[in-house]
Amino acid sequence: MQRYSWNGKDVRIIGYRKGNDDLQEILRLTPGLANVRNSTEEVPVATPAGQPFDITADLLVPPQAEAGE
Repeated sequence: MQRYSWNGKDVRIIGYRKGNDDLQEILRLTPGLANVRNSTEEVPVATPAGQPFDITADLLVPPQAEAGE
């Protein structure tokens, strides 16, 4: 991971991966995240550092936090 940011509604993760792991699928299985998607329509070219990724996911708010508990 090279960069990580969030704004209270979603999270964006940017970096390089080595190997064939499907990062979007891994994030889809992560509790608290929904609507995992590429942040850009461009298909980045692999570099010696690895395959670039730029992924955004919505943060789910726990029900008790919404109720003010």
